[in-house]
Amino acid sequence: SNPFNIQAFIYSTMNDKIALVFLALAVSCAGAQAAVTSETLEAIPASQFVYTPPTPSPNALSVGGVSQRRTAREWPALEGLGISQTSFTLEPCAVRSPHIHQNAAGLLYAINAESLMVGFVQENGTAVENTITSGTSAVFPQGLVHYQYNTGCSPATYTITYNDAQGATVNIVPALVNLPQAVVMASLNISEMAYAELVLGAPTTNFIAEADECMAKCMVKSQSTQGRRLLGAQPEM
Repeated sequence: SNPFNIQAFIYSTMNDKIALVFLALAVSCAGAQAAVTSETLEAIPASQFVYTPPTPSPNALSVGGVSQRRTAREWPALEGLGISQTSFTLEPCAVRSPHIHQNAAGLLYAINAESLMVGFVQENGTAVENTITSGTSAVFPQGLVHYQYNTGCSPATYTITYNDAQGATVNIVPALVNLPQAVVMASLNISEMAYAELVLGAPTTNFIAEADECMAKCMVKSQSTQGRRLLGAQPEM
């Protein structure tokens, strides 16, 4: 008869137990999702599965752009689904300031964009940068610093969907200047005077309007377009 292999028996038993643990976790997760679907979603009226955001008031508009969040707070049908979304309008030459979502990855879809620069920085410091147009999607991995920059001369509209119920945001520049002065000065290797200028000039809003180089390009483009229109409108001699 074959000798009893105690080592193989132990490994086999351990693998069976591990498989049972993963099976239990899968069943538990499936049950939790089923509970959300059957108990929560079925109680929601059909009309509540669509959402039309309110028209923003003039006081809610930000220089450079505007955004509207769609979380369970604004849209109860999202409760328990672990997703959220924000829509954006980014003015010409405006920047959605660098930020992170510590709990979510983001999937951007460009609804109307002439030239929208999207980018993020990898953990190893490598910059990833692309320029997209209408109908294109881009992804921002969870926890990485990223931004959007409308290098076009017309407003860009897009949405970003998050795999998190809130899609919470931390803006990098305000977070930086809120660190202790000595920490900021040492990290950036700047003087006390330079630190004071940094704090005074640092934007605190989600959007930064009118990057100078881009605006100069758009002014030239606008003047060229107007000139062609004037030439085209001249009567024939």
